[in-house]
Amino acid sequence: MDLDSREDTPASSGDTTDSELPSHPGEAYRSHLPFQKEENGQQNGVAKTRVDSPQYALHMILEGHKAGITNVKFSANGKWIATASADKTIKLWKADDGEYEMTIDGHSRGVNDIAWSHDSRVLASASDDKTVRVWDVVSGRILRILRGHTSYAYSVDFSPKGNLVASGSFDESIKIWDVKKGVCLRTLPAHSDPVSAVHFSRDGTMIVSCSHDGQIRLWDTASGQCLKTLIEENNSPVSNVRFSPNGKYLLSGSLDSSVRLWDYLKGKRVKTYQGHKNEKYASIATFSATNGVWVVSGSEDGKTFFWDVQTKEVAQVLEGHEGAVLCVDAHPTRNMLASGGMDRLVRIWVKR
Repeated sequence: MDLDSREDTPASSGDTTDSELPSHPGEAYRSHLPFQKEENGQQNGVAKTRVDSPQYALHMILEGHKAGITNVKFSANGKWIATASADKTIKLWKADDGEYEMTIDGHSRGVNDIAWSHDSRVLASASDDKTVRVWDVVSGRILRILRGHTSYAYSVDFSPKGNLVASGSFDESIKIWDVKKGVCLRTLPAHSDPVSAVHFSRDGTMIVSCSHDGQIRLWDTASGQCLKTLIEENNSPVSNVRFSPNGKYLLSGSLDSSVRLWDYLKGKRVKTYQGHKNEKYASIATFSATNGVWVVSGSEDGKTFFWDVQTKEVAQVLEGHEGAVLCVDAHPTRNMLASGGMDRLVRIWVKR
């Protein structure tokens, strides 16, 4: 199973402490959205490492946010790290040395998700203030405020060409926006519960979404037609989903402490990765390609887990965060991994 190989068709070109945060869905931030419906031997931040492990080690720690980290994303060119937080802000850091660059401030409530454009010049954010905002990362200036969701804007993604943004909301819908015009092109009545994630395919022709309703759905970007529905085992709430690097699989995380790999063309689950704890928070899973292909996810016990994508074995466990690790992101060429959590810190790990 080669998840790194490309398809034949090219791609189209005020301070708040955690204890003060309300606990009902959407009121606080991504990590505090309960998705119910309503070892030891640590050294240099590395634990349980086997010989053929990814072999990541702690490189640096980014600190400055005043509340939990809800998402962390590397820019496509690998030069920047963007972090989102319940403190209502987004911060930009230089990936090379972790130098703080700027704070992007404008949302009136916590920021749940962020997404880079593929040219690394623009950033989109989704917030509990019900808006999606588009930012120029050079100046920190706001370019667009996209209004229309009737509840918390929870997830956001840029299309590969950068002309479209998709957003998912607690209003159970997906909206597709024209970035240049700042208008909503289409609203999809996507799920019967809040939409927890949206992600464009690598050629931009499809959007995948997931929800508290236990379903994963694939949509045709142009027509808005639902192409396929995958139902999670035991109808477990699905907290995140994304396409694999080659676009042939889906990776999803659910609140039954499982990460799953799907062959969506065949409509079946092919792998299940377990060992971490994920029962309450929307901990994000992703892929990391370093001397092999790994599945990575945070855990509510402060650890970050790597699994061998083929064997499903735990290949490495990173330790260091205090409290739940809510988000991870890996840059495909720089051998870097970022993790963020309830402790308000972002840890940057590099391959040894």
